[in-house]
Amino acid sequence: MPLKENEMLIKEINPYFELEDISILIRNINNHFDKIYELGESSENGTEKRIEIVTKQSIELFEKVFEDKDENIVLAIFEFPDPNPFQASNSYLYTQIKEFSNIRKIEKKEFNIHILDLKLKDINYKNILNSIANTEMGFEPALSQIIYFFSNVSPKAFGMLDDRSCKINGI
Repeated sequence: MPLKENEMLIKEINPYFELEDISILIRNINNHFDKIYELGESSENGTEKRIEIVTKQSIELFEKVFEDKDENIVLAIFEFPDPNPFQASNSYLYTQIKEFSNIRKIEKKEFNIHILDLKLKDINYKNILNSIANTEMGFEPALSQIIYFFSNVSPKAFGMLDDRSCKINGI
């Protein structure tokens, strides 16, 4: 079954998936976000306390963007070959997703893109956000992928690359 393309943001960023240069691709996608929130306040880098604060903040912001757990969303996952610089595995993310029936894979030279169309309730986003915060800190679980969450029906979107900030549309 083909993926439904979001009439808003997904349709706009879809052409970027053809790019081979990951830095240009990510920069182009990030240009579509209208707000950036700093995370972690002034908490000390590399501490469990920072991870706790960042995880709490990112979950609160995510839930402001995506209030309806039955909402259809699109996950755009940028996956790099193992091992990565932070020694995080590609496998953890897939244990946090319940539904894989509607996936499109785009293979690139240096990375792959997986695009999933599913309901928000089929994703353990709290664990995913925590693992993103953990990655550069050396804590487990950690992710090696870059992940964006897009609404399938509105311009709402959420992206978090590390423990420093997240990008948001829709609030």
